[in-house]
This record gives sequence, C-alpha cells and structure tokens, in this order.
Amino acid sequence: MLQASDWRPNTVSNESKVEMVTRVCKEEYMSAGCIDWVKVSKLTGLDQLEFMELCDMEDYKSQWIYDPKTFSWDDANRMTDFIAANYPGTLPVNYRAVSNYMWIKIGDCIHMHNMLQGKFRWTNAVINRIAQMRSQGHKFRYIANQLSPLLGASDVSSAYSRHTRVHTPISEEEKQRTAELVDKYVGKVPVKEVLQKVKSESTSWSYSVTRFAGRYIQTHSYYKKRLVGMDLAEITDPILAGKLTVRQAAAELDITT
Repeated sequence: MLQASDWRPNTVSNESKVEMVTRVCKEEYMSAGCIDWVKVSKLTGLDQLEFMELCDMEDYKSQWIYDPKTFSWDDANRMTDFIAANYPGTLPVNYRAVSNYMWIKIGDCIHMHNMLQGKFRWTNAVINRIAQMRSQGHKFRYIANQLSPLLGASDVSSAYSRHTRVHTPISEEEKQRTAELVDKYVGKVPVKEVLQKVKSESTSWSYSVTRFAGRYIQTHSYYKKRLVGMDLAEITDPILAGKLTVRQAAAELDITT
C-alpha cells in the first residue's frame, strides 16, 4: 500500500520530479493492477492533470492500431473530449497526459488524434500499401476505409496520384484496357464524368494511364462526329458574348474542349 512517504524525493539518487511521479505510478500499478489517478495525485499533493502530465510510464499500456473492423468512435470521442476539456483552443496538447488517461501508448495517441483531425501522413509506406491494394483490384473507396475513418476515395486517389506522378511507359495491353473502358462510357455519361468512371474501374491507375485516358477522350471519334454536326455559331456565340467559358460551353454541349 503506497503511503505519503513514498512521494518524498530520493536525495541519494537526485531523483527528478518526473522520475518520482513515474516511480509512484509503477508501484501503484504493480500493487493494484491499475492506476487510480485521483488517489496517487492526492498522495503526492499534485493536481491530477499535472500528475498525469508528469507520469512517464509506457509499460503495460495498450497499442492502438486503426482497423476498420474494430474501430470504436466511443474510444475516439473519449480521447477528443479529454483533450477539449483540458487543452482548449490553441493550448498545446500534452500527449503524455492523454496517453495516461487513455492508457494507450503515446505514439498511438498522437497518431489517433492527428487522424481524427484529418491530418493524415502520406508516407512511402502508406503509398506502397495503397499500390498493393490497387494491384489486388480494390477500389479507392475500400482503400480509404482501410486507412482512416475520415478519408474518402478522392483523398486517397489524389494522394496516390501526387506520389506516383511519373512518366512511366504503359503497355499496349494497358492502353487497350483503358481505351475499352473509355469506349464503354463515352456517349453514355457526360464527357466531364468519363475519366472518373474509367478511373473508378481501372485496377492499375497511374499518372501515365491518366494522361493516356485523357488524350484518348479528347480525340475520341464520338466527340469529333458530334462537333461536325453542330452549328459553329451555337458553340462560339455564348463564349464571345461572355455568357459561358469554353469549358462551360463544352460541358453543356457534351463535347471535348
């Protein structure tokens, strides 16, 4: 049973305040199997939050690794509520206190909080994981759910495109598959939606494939035939009058720019 005397500084070892708090925490945990923060803070005469900020104990804590199958908003909200109550506004968050309150390793708490704020780190490991899932045929919506509860398909797609934006040759087979997907949607959906439809069905999307698909759509015979059959004035008059931009006119007439 811990006594108030346990809080006294160890003058022989020049024990610091952090070390003393951590020692008291470990002794409490080893004797009770958990830490009663109210009890140990009163024992030392410190404010409970200050005590939690000082306790540098990482042993025995749980890990928190995001898994869409087990993710709990209850845990996430519990953490964000604690942060909002104790570190409002621009006050810097003391993640050591958060870690002790949640009894989750500090690195995982930082990652969890950043993720719940929409701050996602697109590391090489994440991009490689996306590439692997894409190669397995998964769509961006599925991949987004595997990475974070707050990410959407467009977030993952954009990040993946940014990090893989290199001009690599694509095979004739890939060109053929992409052209077939374009042909599938041309004339069936508005021209501005064709690329996104193709992108959502492709299993090997890349910057080079995007460029090829875009060029193929722009020069597609369907749009050339539509343009030939139109009155030129129908296209140019609204643009010259300042009523429509070139892109807006093309969208209304369902032709390429």
